[in-house]
Amino acid sequence: MPLVTFWNYPKKLRSPEFVWNIKNDVGAVLELDLITNDVIVCFGGEQVVPQVVPVNTLIIIVELLFDKSERTLDVRKKLANSLALSTLKELCSITKNKWKVEVAVKKFNPEKDAFVVLE
Repeated sequence: MPLVTFWNYPKKLRSPEFVWNIKNDVGAVLELDLITNDVIVCFGGEQVVPQVVPVNTLIIIVELLFDKSERTLDVRKKLANSLALSTLKELCSITKNKWKVEVAVKKFNPEKDAFVVLE
């Protein structure tokens, strides 16, 4: 159940189609063995510390990607690159601004990290 969080993505540009495309991008990395419904996409603040992060810099953080042997560093890099490229393409197609996209893909190990499910 990876959580893909977008920081600094303009609120007016968010759409269900964009969210669906991101879910498909994650699902397209076959080594992850995920389906689109496994992926949660959310948006953080529109402007993250403007003195530190330039206005046209988008940050994507992928968390809760369970650590499995087939999810190697190369696979995580493949996911990061796919998300960066598709997001940059989307942003450049609907804005005239030049964008920079940064992506971090963090592995999650429930044996080393706290994890609780309550119902």
